[in-house]
Amino acid sequence: MTPYLVLLATVLALAALGAVTTAAAGRGAGPVERVGRARWTPFDLVLLGVLVVFAGSRVGVGTDYELYAALWFRAGGDSLGAALDRSPQDPGFVALQHLLHRVGEGPEVMFWVTSAVTVGAMVLALKHGTRSFPAAIFLLVALGGYLAPFNLVRQGLAAALLFLAATRYLDRRRWVFVALVAAATGVHASALAVAVVLLVVRNVQPRPRVLAVLLAGALLAAQLYLTVPAVTRLAELLNPRYVQYVVQEEAGLGTYLVIGARLLLVLYCYLHATLLTPLERRCLVFATLGLAAQVVGTQSIAFARFDVYFALFLVVPLAGLVRAAPDRLQRAAVLGGSLVYMVLLIGNYYGLVPYRSTWWAG
Repeated sequence: MTPYLVLLATVLALAALGAVTTAAAGRGAGPVERVGRARWTPFDLVLLGVLVVFAGSRVGVGTDYELYAALWFRAGGDSLGAALDRSPQDPGFVALQHLLHRVGEGPEVMFWVTSAVTVGAMVLALKHGTRSFPAAIFLLVALGGYLAPFNLVRQGLAAALLFLAATRYLDRRRWVFVALVAAATGVHASALAVAVVLLVVRNVQPRPRVLAVLLAGALLAAQLYLTVPAVTRLAELLNPRYVQYVVQEEAGLGTYLVIGARLLLVLYCYLHATLLTPLERRCLVFATLGLAAQVVGTQSIAFARFDVYFALFLVVPLAGLVRAAPDRLQRAAVLGGSLVYMVLLIGNYYGLVPYRSTWWAG
């Protein structure tokens, strides 16, 4: 547990120092780099490096770590076609692994590269899309968005690419949006379905009836799940291997606790929706879809994995409210509750404890 708390404190301090430096630069003090409209300070770049190193250097951390390490060797050899035949993973990810085999022989290089791209996409999206970058970084780690890819490597990478696409390029530079969606789909085929959903609901406003309809629909879908043959056919269309996922067992108590905590945060955002920017309101609707996926996922753990795509979006409105909410007690409650959520999450899920890496023995 200690390494994660140290990480959280470190990146929060770096983000805060970066914010102070940016504010000072606005008054003509200190050099900064500009990326679009965001100001990148040296502290921000160090923060990015810390997050990448912590994720990329992990060893045996995450319930799927050993599986990915084993599948790495199937993607080697001289022929990409042969690698695609040997590996059950999606073509884009296999192609990436095949390319990385020319860089290093062990799977460590894969974890480094996927971590760098995943974290880079997340941080870039938050740097451009949030009113309080320190709060956003805190929530990214505390609510598990940063930690989920430790286990769900491919889906976490695809989710990060879609997160960047939807927060930065959904309304402009559509070719970048399409390129990011294509890359995400190559890594995990389910990303295409998620991208279509994001496009369909992009103009929906976060009104109470929207929340009610989505949750009611999710409850109904949970009851009908697997009784409709189309569910299995859709899974087979995406990837025949996904059929075994949709028939997995029902969720346990932990999933219901996650749903309860997420519902409280979503409700808080809906109650203060008038304080949100247009992007924050859009992200709140996207995050509500993740909550709905969790509800349906009570009937199949695998379906709850779709929440990985949507959960990241909750960081954006919450960070905005940390900045805009007039009541300091509310801000403290959101941040404190998120910290408690993180402690419970790390202690019980994802196989994150003990943390081990090339520089930390655990």
